[in-house]
Amino acid sequence: MLRSLSFDSLDMDSTEIPVYGGQEQSAYNGHFESTCYHPLLLFNREGDCLGAKLRPGNVHSAEGWEELLLPEIERQQRQGSEVVFRADAAFAKPIVAPKIPRI
Repeated sequence: MLRSLSFDSLDMDSTEIPVYGGQEQSAYNGHFESTCYHPLLLFNREGDCLGAKLRPGNVHSAEGWEELLLPEIERQQRQGSEVVFRADAAFAKPIVAPKIPRI
């Protein structure tokens, strides 16, 4: 019996939200050269935002990825979908790859 697999892709990236003043947890980010928040965002292939995490401006781009990505992968797999994960070079860290389920 052939089983039809459903594939979905998840994209994760961080972005900069500049702040003006002394907002709580904002911090200077040398890459963006601004005081900002540095949220982490998770999207599906249609561009819908599936999750977001507000973070201080001075964190690494990939920090906190597990809290957003792993529960969504588990949810997709419970629905019978296989997941493809895409991200930029900030997520190409030895600690990230082993924790992501292989299809």
